[in-house]
Amino acid sequence: MNLSENLTNSFDYAKKLIKNVGNWILLIILNIIPIVNFIVIGYMGKVLEVSPDSNEPPKLENYGNLWIQGLKIAILSFIYMIVPVILFLIGLSLGLSNLLMPMGISKFRFGTGLILMLAAIIIAFFIAIVYAMGLAHMIKNKSFAKGFAFNEIINIIKAVGFGKYILWLISIFIIGVILAGVSSIPYIGWLISIVVSPLYMVFIGRTIGLIYFEGASKIGLLQPSTAIKQVKYCIQCGAEIPMEAAYCPKCGAVQEAI
Repeated sequence: MNLSENLTNSFDYAKKLIKNVGNWILLIILNIIPIVNFIVIGYMGKVLEVSPDSNEPPKLENYGNLWIQGLKIAILSFIYMIVPVILFLIGLSLGLSNLLMPMGISKFRFGTGLILMLAAIIIAFFIAIVYAMGLAHMIKNKSFAKGFAFNEIINIIKAVGFGKYILWLISIFIIGVILAGVSSIPYIGWLISIVVSPLYMVFIGRTIGLIYFEGASKIGLLQPSTAIKQVKYCIQCGAEIPMEAAYCPKCGAVQEAI
């Protein structure tokens, strides 16, 4: 599956959540409640777990299990990102304190704060290279320790291809930045962000699950029940089709040679 197929399939998968308006609204409500929103994070993990085996977003059920899954994801994320978060907060505090200084703006403090924040963003991106597959590895294997099995994680990335993987990660980052920009729209940005957030999380869970499957299946790290299923996705509509299909049974598009 190439990058375009991955993103298209994930986008189409996320749109299916809209059809189940009840689940979508419930996810929106749960997502705006602190602590309770771990359920939504756990739901994203569930999407990752069932991808690519399922073509429909999973049912919103077993809230306790989803909450625990969300908590594990939050803890894993915190451990991976603690260094860039600390650097960013230090840089931000330097910048804000500089603005509040009675003696005026200090170029040194402002410059130092800006450098620290930029360094935090760069470091976070490089950490995300390992983190994304570490998250998937933890969820797929139902083991928190697997989130830090770095040798296996790196081998999965190698199997996908570093160039393709980095391009995928940049694409996901850009999509996230665009959505963050939408949230800054005056008056209605916050509302759009709240409504779209569950869809975005489903999209993220799906796209990570697909690229993890691609790499892990090549090196035999998936459970047999998952690895046995060999499928591809239509280059036109993103529908799941048999590996040997020359035409998509859904839209009729000619497929690339296997």
